[in-house]
Amino acid sequence: MMGLIFDIESARRYESWYRSARGRAMDRFVEKAIYELLDPRPKERVLDIGCGSGNHLLFFNKLGIDIYCQETPWSSVYTEEGYGGGPAIR
Repeated sequence: MMGLIFDIESARRYESWYRSARGRAMDRFVEKAIYELLDPRPKERVLDIGCGSGNHLLFFNKLGIDIYCQETPWSSVYTEEGYGGGPAIR
């Protein structure tokens, strides 16, 4: 069985869902879980593999975390366009 091929159109649909009321509720739930489970501290490092459009990069940046991410070439461009001037993406 073949899975979903995650292309730029899939990323756009995901972003649209992510910005919906349900998506924002899920984001708050995930960020709370990350905070409670990982207890992140400023200057710690996070490697986000498959960072997508960078939603969690902003969360970690606000906590003073050094962020490193890896994404497909087209998606990393999408991330930089969506969050230009935000956290440094390494």
